[in-house]
Amino acid sequence: MTDTAPPFALYNPGLLPPDILLSEFTARRPLLARLLDIIRTNELGEPPQHMLVVGARGMGKTTLLCAIAASIELHEPELKEDWQPVVFDEESRRIGDLADF
Repeated sequence: MTDTAPPFALYNPGLLPPDILLSEFTARRPLLARLLDIIRTNELGEPPQHMLVVGARGMGKTTLLCAIAASIELHEPELKEDWQPVVFDEESRRIGDLADF
């Protein structure tokens, strides 16, 4: 008997193609737009405005951050010239402090 079921995998928004991720990102579009506006208002050569995304596990923090990266990649040519979103693994237990990055 052969097993035809796909291998077990957890949902990981970082593995979705950017266009698919954005097409499925619906609940927090106003928040995404606000965060992109904040990024747009940063001036080159000046300290950027920092944002802290806080929420319980499963609230969509990683999906929101991946949506920001996907939006810059697909729809923000001006931001893409000056900003490079860096996406780290969702749970990197080997990173204990800033120096570990």
